[in-house]
Amino acid sequence: MEMTKLHGLVVLNLSGNQIIGQIQENISSLRQLASLDLSSKAFWCHIPSSMGSMLFLSYLYFSNNNLSGMVPYKGQMTTFTESAFEGNLHFCGAPLLLLYQNGNSDNTTILENDSSDEFLDNGFM
Repeated sequence: MEMTKLHGLVVLNLSGNQIIGQIQENISSLRQLASLDLSSKAFWCHIPSSMGSMLFLSYLYFSNNNLSGMVPYKGQMTTFTESAFEGNLHFCGAPLLLLYQNGNSDNTTILENDSSDEFLDNGFM
């Protein structure tokens, strides 16, 4: 059974398991989900932007994965702190104050955490 069909699911903790792969784009169909812990896994993708629409989500932990790209900092995702995303070396953007590397360590920019983050909200990278 596909997990995103469990519409009444409230808590999902798969931390520390040997699950590898990507986070499904349709994870936001879990409308009742209040707690999601996918830490210490081998996820190697981005976080779907649709997760901002998960209104009941109050606990989120994606630390220590191989996530990349920018945090989809909109909607419900703006309520989580840096600790929810730490340990993902190729992940950046608010709320993270992380180094963003453009291909090599000599071309590094520090992204400032700005609460009026139109730059990120508009999806411009």
